[in-house]
Amino acid sequence: MPGRLPPVPLAEVLGALKDPNLKVRRDALKVLGKYKSFRQDERTLPALIEATRDKTLTVVRAAMRTMSKIGDPRALEALPHVLKRPHSCSFERSIEKWVTSFGLPGVPYLIKALEHPKPEARRRVLWLLGVLKAPESFEVFSRALEDPDHTVQTCAIRHLASLGDTRAAQRLLEILHGDDFDLPADAARALGELLKGKAADHLLPMLQHRSAKIRHNVAWVLLMYCTSDARVGPAVVTAIRDEPNPEAKLKILCRLPQYPHASAKGYLLKWLSDPDPHIRRCVAVVLRSYDVGQPDVGAVMRHRLEVESDEQTLANMVYGLCEAFTEADIPLLEALIERQTAQQAGAAAPSHLIHMSRIILQKLRGEIPDLPRECGQINFYKAAPQIVSNNESVPT
Repeated sequence: MPGRLPPVPLAEVLGALKDPNLKVRRDALKVLGKYKSFRQDERTLPALIEATRDKTLTVVRAAMRTMSKIGDPRALEALPHVLKRPHSCSFERSIEKWVTSFGLPGVPYLIKALEHPKPEARRRVLWLLGVLKAPESFEVFSRALEDPDHTVQTCAIRHLASLGDTRAAQRLLEILHGDDFDLPADAARALGELLKGKAADHLLPMLQHRSAKIRHNVAWVLLMYCTSDARVGPAVVTAIRDEPNPEAKLKILCRLPQYPHASAKGYLLKWLSDPDPHIRRCVAVVLRSYDVGQPDVGAVMRHRLEVESDEQTLANMVYGLCEAFTEADIPLLEALIERQTAQQAGAAAPSHLIHMSRIILQKLRGEIPDLPRECGQINFYKAAPQIVSNNESVPT
């Protein structure tokens, strides 16, 4: 059965690509992809490549879709025009779909596009090479480590790690021990992903690095990839204890809930009295990862409930202890509610801390069967208003 004949000559359609009307240009590109005779004509591909210079993104996308239908990887000569476009999530998906439609034959064009003057364009090319899983990727990413732009180097480091090729380890170690301010942190993450537990030998000494950014990144990598190493827990706890930078100390502490270590418990209980309220808040959250029913943990946290002044720290501790409270804790919770209510006199609604404490009290007194839950998690915000004392509304 013969194919459909084009309604107009190709020359007329190509001429419409220069029409000032956006709709005319876009419709002309659709027509070029619709008819086989147009797609096979040697004049079509150069016209489509030129159309990617169009100032309107919808026209560029239409040109890319038509080039994908043609399937000729020479269409990727338009990469320099496409890569200079501003970033957007939807357009990035369009670029990925367009480039991958040509498969591995498009890799030489991508490698050539690494000469693009814009760093953003070079980062996009590295990302596309990673998507294609090109055999040349290791060599290309390794060369990109010498790129004059730091963001491109960072991108190359991350892609090297994702390849899983251990040949990259030596180059990453050189960056880790280099004088650069930013790249060693990226190299540490890449080494952890690449070497897993074996990275501990290289990373543990870096906990003493002069840069706080590198110290807290290295601690995160050790906790993420090297938890089976018995040296990691004590080393990270020591790093937190000795960390002079408050922000770095917090960032390392925030990772401990996911990777609790027995060696950290004693220090955490001590840090629950730290002068910095931000540290106390974080420690109260971290302690949820431990068994708060144990006498040492529960006793210290209950004592802190009597003397703590920071409301958020109190809320974190009450939440952590909520299932460990017993009837013996009723006077403690009543005193806490009385103290916090006095501090918040005149407030339109009770604070979340007061609301939460009242619900726990009701559970201890047998007034409600259980603490409110949602998807297996205790959720005091979702508690029905009627279970709150004195018919007070629940903050949402």
